[in-house]
Amino acid sequence: MPASIKTIMAKYMKFELRSPQKTIAEVLIIIICYILAVLYPGANTRELSDEEVKMLTIHDTNPLENFNILQSLLADAGHSMPTNLLFSIVDKHDSQIHFEKFKMEPLTELREYTTQTAMLNRFNTKNDIAAVTMHEVSPTRLNISIHFPSKFRTIESDRETELLWAIRCNGIYADDIDNKKLNLQDLYIREGFVQLQHQLFLYWLQQVLKNNGTVNVTVKTFRQHTGWKVCTSRAQSYSSNILYSFSFFLPFLNLLWRFGREREDNILAHHWRYGFKYWQYWMGNCIISYIHLLLLDAFILVLVLIPFEGQFEGTAVQIIIYLMIYNIALLTAVIFVVSISNKAYHAVLFGAVIWLTMFSLFSILVEFYRHMTPLLFISFIGFFNNGFCFGMRELQRNEESFYPILSMIACCIFYWILISLTEYFHPGRYIKTLDINLFWFGYFIAKMHKKLKQSKDKNKKPIYEKTLGWENLEFGNYGNVEMMRLKNIHTEINSEGVRLKNITMRIYANEISVLLGPHCSGKTTTIQIAAGWKRPTLGSVQIDGKDLYDHWHEYRSQIDVCMSNNILFDLLTAEETLVYYLNVKLPKFDGQRINMELDTFFAHLKPAHIERKILVRNLDFSQKRLLNLCCTLAGGTKIVLFDEPTLHMFGKDQRLFWRILHKEKYGRAILMTTFDAAEADAVGDRVAIIGEGSLLAYGTPFFLRIKFGFGIDLIIVKSATTSTEAITELIHKFIPGIIPENEIGELLYYKLPIEMRPKFQNMLIHLEKEQKLLGIVDMRAISSDLAEVYMTLSTRNTKQVIRDDKNLQYELIPPKELPKQQTYALLNKKLIQQASNYIPLIAIGVSIFCMLLVAAMAKYNLQLPSKYHSMRLGFVKNLDLTEYSNCKLVYIKSVRRSKFLGDNSMMFHENSFGCVNMTYEEYLRGSKNVKNKFGAVQINDDNNYELWINQRIFHSAPLVLNLMHNLYLGGVVRDSSPLHPMANSPQIMPLRERIHLIDQDRTHLLLPLVFGVAIPITLACFIIPLVDERKYHLLTLQKLAGVSMTRYWLVNLIWDISTFFCYTIVFTIILALSPVEGYSFSDKLYTMLIINIYGFSGIGLIYVLSLYFYWSIWSTYLIAVLIQIITGLFSYILFVGVFDASDWAFYMWAIFPTFSLMEGISSVYTHTKEEMYCDEACKDDDKCNKNDMCNTLPQCCLESIFKFHDPGILWPILFMTISAIIIFIILYVIEHVKARNRFSTKRDVRTLRSATHPYDDREVMQLKQHIAHQDLESSIRKRFMVDQLEYKIPKKGDTLNTISFLAEPGQCIAIYGSRHSNKSYFAGQVVGENTFAFGDVFVDGAELKYEPEKAFKKLSYVPQDHGLWNSFTPRQILRFFCLLRGIEYKNIRPVLRDLSSAFSMGSYMDKPIMLLSVDRRRKVNIALALIAHPTVVILDEPTRGLTPKACREVWNVLRYKRYMGKTLIITTTDEHELEALSDRLLIYNRGEMWAYGNIQNLRIRYTKGFFLYIKLRIEGSTAEEAKDNLYKDSNNLVRFVTFLHEDSELQVRIDNCFKFYLPVPIVSYSFLYGSMEKNKRRLNISDYCVSQGTLLDAADAIEAFRNKKTDGNK
Repeated sequence: MPASIKTIMAKYMKFELRSPQKTIAEVLIIIICYILAVLYPGANTRELSDEEVKMLTIHDTNPLENFNILQSLLADAGHSMPTNLLFSIVDKHDSQIHFEKFKMEPLTELREYTTQTAMLNRFNTKNDIAAVTMHEVSPTRLNISIHFPSKFRTIESDRETELLWAIRCNGIYADDIDNKKLNLQDLYIREGFVQLQHQLFLYWLQQVLKNNGTVNVTVKTFRQHTGWKVCTSRAQSYSSNILYSFSFFLPFLNLLWRFGREREDNILAHHWRYGFKYWQYWMGNCIISYIHLLLLDAFILVLVLIPFEGQFEGTAVQIIIYLMIYNIALLTAVIFVVSISNKAYHAVLFGAVIWLTMFSLFSILVEFYRHMTPLLFISFIGFFNNGFCFGMRELQRNEESFYPILSMIACCIFYWILISLTEYFHPGRYIKTLDINLFWFGYFIAKMHKKLKQSKDKNKKPIYEKTLGWENLEFGNYGNVEMMRLKNIHTEINSEGVRLKNITMRIYANEISVLLGPHCSGKTTTIQIAAGWKRPTLGSVQIDGKDLYDHWHEYRSQIDVCMSNNILFDLLTAEETLVYYLNVKLPKFDGQRINMELDTFFAHLKPAHIERKILVRNLDFSQKRLLNLCCTLAGGTKIVLFDEPTLHMFGKDQRLFWRILHKEKYGRAILMTTFDAAEADAVGDRVAIIGEGSLLAYGTPFFLRIKFGFGIDLIIVKSATTSTEAITELIHKFIPGIIPENEIGELLYYKLPIEMRPKFQNMLIHLEKEQKLLGIVDMRAISSDLAEVYMTLSTRNTKQVIRDDKNLQYELIPPKELPKQQTYALLNKKLIQQASNYIPLIAIGVSIFCMLLVAAMAKYNLQLPSKYHSMRLGFVKNLDLTEYSNCKLVYIKSVRRSKFLGDNSMMFHENSFGCVNMTYEEYLRGSKNVKNKFGAVQINDDNNYELWINQRIFHSAPLVLNLMHNLYLGGVVRDSSPLHPMANSPQIMPLRERIHLIDQDRTHLLLPLVFGVAIPITLACFIIPLVDERKYHLLTLQKLAGVSMTRYWLVNLIWDISTFFCYTIVFTIILALSPVEGYSFSDKLYTMLIINIYGFSGIGLIYVLSLYFYWSIWSTYLIAVLIQIITGLFSYILFVGVFDASDWAFYMWAIFPTFSLMEGISSVYTHTKEEMYCDEACKDDDKCNKNDMCNTLPQCCLESIFKFHDPGILWPILFMTISAIIIFIILYVIEHVKARNRFSTKRDVRTLRSATHPYDDREVMQLKQHIAHQDLESSIRKRFMVDQLEYKIPKKGDTLNTISFLAEPGQCIAIYGSRHSNKSYFAGQVVGENTFAFGDVFVDGAELKYEPEKAFKKLSYVPQDHGLWNSFTPRQILRFFCLLRGIEYKNIRPVLRDLSSAFSMGSYMDKPIMLLSVDRRRKVNIALALIAHPTVVILDEPTRGLTPKACREVWNVLRYKRYMGKTLIITTTDEHELEALSDRLLIYNRGEMWAYGNIQNLRIRYTKGFFLYIKLRIEGSTAEEAKDNLYKDSNNLVRFVTFLHEDSELQVRIDNCFKFYLPVPIVSYSFLYGSMEKNKRRLNISDYCVSQGTLLDAADAIEAFRNKKTDGNK
């Protein structure tokens, strides 16, 4: 079958066209991100307007002889001028120049220090104008560093980042651009830096030349637009990083959802069956997705290249190549994430967590580095988006594009390998074996994992299970066509404990074979093997005598499979979906056949109201299952496999599903699995009964009834006053020794031997004659149904012992001591839960990894050469300047920068200069290129120099001055070629004041990075037990056991806080052992204190989240992690990076506890580093006293960390405390509101009334009226009564559907309905789990709505979802609920012994529940409900999907409890369970009460006629003769059945087996059995049996009648 990628592309193109809102949202986000990141990067200085760019402005400035400008500006601001100058000579012995006599106005004092450290430690910004370090002072070299205060003296501003030398973008301050007094001055001139630089040079020059020669310097400043950004202000770089990094965030999530949905529905495994390799399917999806991403790239190109020239310097080709490779990396990352996720929303949540976490961790590296490093390269490969902002930044600056592109290519290769491994080891939900090579890498994996060849030793034979007796199998006749054979199938035990043992089956054409068995019996495994998805350990699957797996490509087109998921696409219409699968499955395009099949399928789907043009996403689940059925059948598939296809479908849709199967079975072989015997009987032409991995029987339903049925069931409906003995005595006259097998209310069940059928006519005639005298209302004689056969065949002997508890009463503890015992039980529960929770271990491992990573980042990558931020400016090595000796103008073309973004050094290299013979003004006005003009030195004569400084490029003033000095030295001292290197080294300030300075703004993030990831992962694990309890109804069980919500939350809080405290100790130990430097013991205790305070608010947040997100454990866990990451680490990165730690941003975010935790840890680290620096400074100063450092070192006036101002921790502690209080108030309010709203509604219920309909059942009406007339006193006296309980309150109208019934002691009421009829919701209502407002529920003297606690004491509940903790053993969980119920310690062991013997649990009482089978778990669940002998037990589907043995054990216990006076309320879809337990049943459907009565009365009332199964003998000496005889006998049989009733219908025929339906209004069973026995030989009948209509038929008839009446009324 050809696998066309074009088909997939066409499908995916429709997805894109039908989801324009997502594309529009993505485009808008990209436009916003790139407008902000590229066009408005957020620099701290005002950008020039278009007119200013075109205009060249030139200003003259004052000479460089004094500090007059600085002094004037300080005087205007009301400050005095510092008059001291500090200096230190590094190597004073080699220095031949003396600076002690250096003078400059208005300096008054010159102080020398022996070391630079001592000098800088004593630097006082109020008195000292600057400090100068003389690194080398000789006649041939002057190497100095000038230290000015980090903050500018001439600027008053609240923004620290605008006042620092290290992070300025230009020499103009934004607020001063329009100030006439200040706009002429460059910041270097305003601060006096270049004046000091020049005067120091002149003094040195004077000492070297030994004369008083002068150098005339004129400084001119100009402003011209430039693309040079010498600064890396965090607000600018981080905002750009964030905008670049998150521009593709929404497309990433959208793709995760779309690809994840297909992976979740196992669509890839199905397409693999159709001939697609995995890479082909992904390729088809990715091509369209790639085009979609290219469209987004086009918008990026338009934004960065077209509208504003000069903003983005990279070429279009570079940008296109980079974006194209990035798109490939994004798609491969998406495929990898969805490949490791089972659910689409898991993939989305996991992708969001990874994206945010990776950005928060690695954005520091991206901002810090200017060039690629090995650590950057590795981090970029690890997650594709880590390097995107780096690459876009490099392209924006046009600096380096090769390494970003290379890293993206390496990332694609890395994810390609990961996908290969993932798809091989985890190809899908059901598929286990791939004989294809997904990628070339998968080829080698396949070779390594190739199945071992079987031994050639012929004497060594495999050991098989005991072969099934041939008498349990019905072989097909000569006319049957075998299409598939399962031969001696064996498998190993899988994760669910399932193992197939010697399964041998033949699947015939034109038949539906049903595999009937309980949950975990091997049904799904059998389907997987037959579908080619899982190779059996032993045995083979044969088609046409050939092994399926050895000839896979030959037979794959003949098989299709329908599992529990739907292989549909939400954005296709129903017709497009069918056309898609027809195109995929047909060997070649056939338009006529496609149209024919479409017409056929939509004719089938018409009763379900599925239109051709309706989108799949608008269908309900049942409609999707029906459409999925048609997709599976499409293309004329010969062998079709179904695994529980109708599990969650509505009743009418389920029956439509069956009808479609029967219509489409011809020409096909269909194998279907189910646990419902009624479904197997209704659908199956052949039924295979499987149990514990073994095939127990296989044949037609008729064969199974005759072979394994136990006689004929005589069912008698008697009046309430009728004596059972009289009826039994009459039956004894004809069939001696018969006693009632079961008696439930008015129903009598007798089991009559099948060999006594010739006597049935006389017996039934006498019963009919004396019917009134005996008080018989109705009677039926029917054969055993398939459910009884299934129960009998699968049931083995049991050692069940039910102890007599009639007089057994266990002592309960006094009510005053009950809270203490419940608290102990709850704490013990938390202990057991915690012992099995492995996620904290993962969190600890993650924290260790993060600490090692951060330590590596800090040690090797985030440390600058010196804590004193030195910016080298100008010459750092000898350069030959002789070629410029005759130049009139030497201009600076380019400079070399450091690879560190935090280092703003600007250094000359060999190609830094240009030479022209014109004035610089002429050069400026004549040059077309306006970019990156740093300045120039114009030489007018030997000693007259004119300096040109570009104020748009910061640091250009000292840079040009240094060039002028070295040019002068080259002209004056030509032989020695002296060099004058210099550096601007801003004075170090206290860490609390320079927290955002480039060289230190990363250190305080080291520990927040670690705990910002480790703490959310750890804290989120506390949500798992809470979700587990809510999802599986364990919280409801604890409420029913008497646990108040106050105690529940308090115990959880106490335990979780204690556990979290233990985790913090572990983290502290890890921190102590980690290589992260700078943490003293006291600081570790401070960190531990902050984390523990955070624990209260963090755990409170987890509690609130658990109230709303509990549908899936892993999704809830990921949501908890995601919320903490967003409000914690990610927000803190934004706070520090984008908002410059501004106060308003702090107060906005500090209410989030995780953010306050980050701030607190940062403050501790900052305080630690400050202490460390001050200690080092004190050690370097002999005069420093550690106890009084403040007087010696002005910048080391340290205070306690417990303070509000930075770096104190009181603000974080205060906000975490406030947030904890707020969160727990919210928790209380939510619980209070939920409790109040459980039995209330916004509508006034007094205006509503219970609806009545003219077609309502008479018994229903009488029951409702009887209950409605009960007063409160009589209602409370009832054991259990439901009065007008509504399913939901309608938004409009004043009528609502309600149900009413009552149950007396010793009575069992069953709520019967089809699947998905909301029976479980009703069960939740009567135990207070689900809401109701209009009706009432009375429980043994208490009204549930107003006295829930009192009612809960009388109730117990068995939820449909197994309400158990997997980490507990049965003994532990039973003991836990015994303690909650108040049973004394001494009595708990007898209670457990009695329950263990009653449910045969002795062998597994001490095994973890996670290791138990479904049967054993369910028995434990039911045993919980019987603790402390509640008077009313609510059981929701108590035996659904259980083995017959477990069902009988449960029924025996429940029957005994009913006999002992307990009231049972059960919901079920199993008729056999109804016959075994129920006195009365209520047919229920989505809040409507359809019928009420005992099971037989409802069958009589709503079913008509009976079913007659007949098997003819096949006689003849030859095949042709046998065929002719069978043809004649068949005609005779049809005429005979037509004689019995003229409207008889032949429903099913399989060879010589017939199933007739006779719609006789009143059945005379005496006449029926007499006619059959008299004509049995004449008609050549081998055997026969009679069956009545089922409750499913009754419910179908009721629904059809109600729909007919409703349509008629309309």
